[in-house]
Amino acid sequence: QGIGSLPGTSGACGYGSPYNLSDGGDVGVGLGWDGCSAFAYKWTPGGGLEDLGQLGPFSARANNVSGDGTLIGGWDEAPNGSRRAALWYADGTEVLVLEDPVSNPLGSGEVWGISSDGTWVSGIDTQNGEAFRWSAATGVELLGSIPGYSGATGMAISDDGKTVVGFAGIAFSGLTAIIWTEDAGLQEFADFATGLGFSIPSGQNYQVMHD
Repeated sequence: QGIGSLPGTSGACGYGSPYNLSDGGDVGVGLGWDGCSAFAYKWTPGGGLEDLGQLGPFSARANNVSGDGTLIGGWDEAPNGSRRAALWYADGTEVLVLEDPVSNPLGSGEVWGISSDGTWVSGIDTQNGEAFRWSAATGVELLGSIPGYSGATGMAISDDGKTVVGFAGIAFSGLTAIIWTEDAGLQEFADFATGLGFSIPSGQNYQVMHD
């Protein structure tokens, strides 16, 4: 089913890409195009395609939506071109969750994982090269990275916020799947699985975990 485009926009660079759906399939999010500028969109069957807006002067993208459709996460491009971890609420409010005057002045990063009710989110803090989790009650917690790999990204987070999965590294330079738990911290998924007694076949390489 095609979901169309915004009235008055042109698709010179492409028509857009869906990134995720709410649990009931009634809210879709992704990246749309107006000429060669990208915007984060929300789609509903009754309201059609909606530009979520952005705080920066350039592009934005919606990577995920909570299961109940109330919270959307992704990135909003800063004036210098850096991606900034962004959340869009149902009332239209946008916040940059990683913005901190000391540790991350721009709020550089991306939101990827969102719990079913929108309480918890996860992603990557690109300023510090670490995965993170966040809630309105607790704020940002950096979860670390894996030695030998460039950066770490939390792609999904459990509904209670106590488990984050994702990957460390970058494409074409080496990736490894990761898992973080409150009890054990951050580790490669292969080590986690081995610790539970699973035998990993020789040559098997776990690269990415997500929901």
